[in-house]
Amino acid sequence: RPRTHTFSVLSRREEKMILYLLALNLFVAAMGDDSRCQQSFDNEDIGCKIEDGDSHWAYNSNTQKCFHYYDCDGQKRVPDFDTSEECQRTCNVVVDQRCQKFFGPDDYDLCQKGQTSAVGYAYYGGECPGICDDNARGEFFDTQQECQKACKVSSK
Repeated sequence: RPRTHTFSVLSRREEKMILYLLALNLFVAAMGDDSRCQQSFDNEDIGCKIEDGDSHWAYNSNTQKCFHYYDCDGQKRVPDFDTSEECQRTCNVVVDQRCQKFFGPDDYDLCQKGQTSAVGYAYYGGECPGICDDNARGEFFDTQQECQKACKVSSK
């Protein structure tokens, strides 16, 4: 009679760990299924220009970013969030702090068209321009592609 050997490749503990990790992945993926994360409004579609309304945060699925707006008529026309943190947590927004680093036009020298001596790339005005100022070295992204990916900027 033929010999058959049966043995488990994984221990019971390892099987439980794998099931736990799969369940965790499903839970994390489901977090982004909140209907508030599926809309594509922006603040010009739903907000008012003056800052005397109620402060709200909403998510734009096209840009994959949370944005702030003011609701001046109190109608709350879109499902939204009370805080930026709630929006980011619910819609799984990954935020690189370098994308939120504020600087004015006088703080660093932006590279001019055709200039190739960029020491870094910064998120500025919805784009990722090169910075040709030695004081910016190490402050921002090393490549334009890295900046565009982290800050969710479409390349042109």
